[in-house]
Amino acid sequence: MTTDGKPAAEAAIKLIKLRYAGVCTCGAAVAPGSYAGWDKVTRSVLCETCVATPPADSNGAAEQPVDIGRPGASLDREYQRRKHSHENRVRARFPRLGGLLLAVTGEPASTKSFAIGAEGEQHVASRLEKACGDEVLFLHNRRLGKRRRDGDIDHLAIAASGIYVIDAKHYKDATVRVRRTGGLLSPAREQLLINGRDRTNLIAGSTKQRDALLVALDNHPLAASVSVTSLLCFRTADLPFWGDAEIAGVRVLALRGTIKLLRRNGPLTPSDRQSLHRHLAAELPPA
Repeated sequence: MTTDGKPAAEAAIKLIKLRYAGVCTCGAAVAPGSYAGWDKVTRSVLCETCVATPPADSNGAAEQPVDIGRPGASLDREYQRRKHSHENRVRARFPRLGGLLLAVTGEPASTKSFAIGAEGEQHVASRLEKACGDEVLFLHNRRLGKRRRDGDIDHLAIAASGIYVIDAKHYKDATVRVRRTGGLLSPAREQLLINGRDRTNLIAGSTKQRDALLVALDNHPLAASVSVTSLLCFRTADLPFWGDAEIAGVRVLALRGTIKLLRRNGPLTPSDRQSLHRHLAAELPPA
């Protein structure tokens, strides 16, 4: 999928998921539920073909569109790989009854968890984009290194107040707390507890993602001044009453708190955000 991140006229075009059927300016029909460009100036729909053919700049060169990525793409690929592998094993072992066995037993929980995770990332992305509107630019499912096994960043948000590295977590109705122990007579210790279990190891993943972002940002003119925040965003969770916690420099928020954070005012102008969006899209390609 591609969308804006472009200066001038191109900045008016945003990639959206249509709730209703539309007609592109070229005459092509665009079905509800599909992605299309929305021109805020002319208030018109653009099909993917037209979005992928940007206008030329003042020098006659066409600006390349930004690939914002597909939320949950890495998890969905792994789900499909495991699903097909499981089906092939069952059918090979039971040529005649394989189809029936698959229908009765369903998928292994370890396989299904990847589908649940992908759906969760898609839900978080949809909620964030809808709530933040045009003021926040997003990149999804970005690669941390040259290889896919190096991991990925679920969501990057470029807002007026800075850049946010968002690690989406999907623990249904989980109780999330940050526990601090020790102090005067013993070493201080911080723990991230999810349903009473120590899941502090999740913080290392967020820190790794933030480090990759800082490396990608290093050669941008705004690198020294822009604020970078890493956070764990829980889709559904019971957080402390104040709804905000922090551990080792990583913020811990529910989805609603994340939206509130991204919508804060800040020093980055729309032009700054567009520039950072395009730069990071090139430095951190889709996973």
